[in-house]
Amino acid sequence: GRTGFEVSDISIGGAGKEANLYRYAYDHGINYFDTAESYGNGDNERTIGEALQHMDRKKVFITTKLELKDEDTQQTIGDRLGKCQERLRTDYVDALYIHGAPKVSILDNVAFHGAVKLLKADGRLRFAGVSNHGTFFEDEDNMEEVLVAAAEDGRFDLMLIAYNFMNRDKGDK
Repeated sequence: GRTGFEVSDISIGGAGKEANLYRYAYDHGINYFDTAESYGNGDNERTIGEALQHMDRKKVFITTKLELKDEDTQQTIGDRLGKCQERLRTDYVDALYIHGAPKVSILDNVAFHGAVKLLKADGRLRFAGVSNHGTFFEDEDNMEEVLVAAAEDGRFDLMLIAYNFMNRDKGDK
């Protein structure tokens, strides 16, 4: 992405991990931790927040993700990120993603982009991103369509994608 931050080749994401694992990973060179408000209903953010107290915050890149809801406004998105920050015990989050963007149309979410602008200005957020792990339901756009549209949009600083040898051509595009 456009962050200028050099992350480790290996990262840790997901739920169900202990704070000591994050501390061990950090002590062995891993500096990218990925979470979401939905991972363990916020428990994963709490775990990372606990471990983060034993790290140099400037040396780690923390991302969290929000699944956007139809009723979300700039205010609710800012409030939700504030709760993520409380659980993470940090004054800022390096990146906030639209979690699992199911359709190209969600990329133009006015509330998200308005909130991102305000959160960046307040110093609570550094970058905005989008994640997509493939199509799970019939009414979703495919990953390639969503991510190419996000790249063309220009407002997203980074992406979290499903990328492996089985779908390399799509990821490369």
